[in-house]
Amino acid sequence: MRSEKKKWGLGMNKLYRFSNENLTSYQDLYDFKNKKVLSVIGSGDQYFSSILYGAEEVTCFDMFAPSKYYLIFKYIAIKVLTYEEFVEFFIKSNMKNKVIYQKLRKHLPKNVKTFFDFAYKRGLNKLTYIVIGFNNKVNTMSGRVIPYLDKNNYNELKELLHIKPLPNFIIGVFPNILNEITNDYDLILLSNIYSFLGIDVTKYNEIMKNVFTHLNETGEVQANYVWHEYSDFFTGFKENGYIIDKVDAVQDTNSYNYVATLRKKW
Repeated sequence: MRSEKKKWGLGMNKLYRFSNENLTSYQDLYDFKNKKVLSVIGSGDQYFSSILYGAEEVTCFDMFAPSKYYLIFKYIAIKVLTYEEFVEFFIKSNMKNKVIYQKLRKHLPKNVKTFFDFAYKRGLNKLTYIVIGFNNKVNTMSGRVIPYLDKNNYNELKELLHIKPLPNFIIGVFPNILNEITNDYDLILLSNIYSFLGIDVTKYNEIMKNVFTHLNETGEVQANYVWHEYSDFFTGFKENGYIIDKVDAVQDTNSYNYVATLRKKW
């Protein structure tokens, strides 16, 4: 069992069932229509939101290889399951509905099937160790923060995924993965990756210079996301030219989250 966990890169790393960012707000913050997007994988929700909002092409990266399997798993699920089945499986049953899993299983690529078979063999009570969710069930059910969890959006996304291929994948550590990128993008989504780098804004700006070499002339970077107001975020990022947008909070409709954006040219 220990060797299997090592094989899949499990341990401290976990997969996340849904994003804990207000991705619905991104429709107003960024122009996705016919754009080329580079995004973290995470829960896969940045990819699905980008497609729903009209992105032409999406490339996804992550340091945790099973994130790729999970995105593919969810991609298949949206294509195969009704909205009601998707909600039952991913939200209500915490992915523990064996009947729905078997329905999905026959559509999964071999490597994805092998990964999730291993997860289920460990026991359904341990599956949430591998795939955990944030405490946002009520919000996600309404589609308030995850756009495709609105039923109409879900059905629209389902149709789009039947004509849209899976994203291109890059597995590696940010910012090292920038050396593997040869394309230019209109929009780069970095989630809250800044908080994991252990550096200050000045050093982050040096990384942004490299990021900018992969942007088109009017490209922009979603550079950070925070869930609480704090002075270092505002002073450090604002003073360095980042635009700070206030969006409805994921957990509390009476408060706000904050998104930092850096634009190449506007």
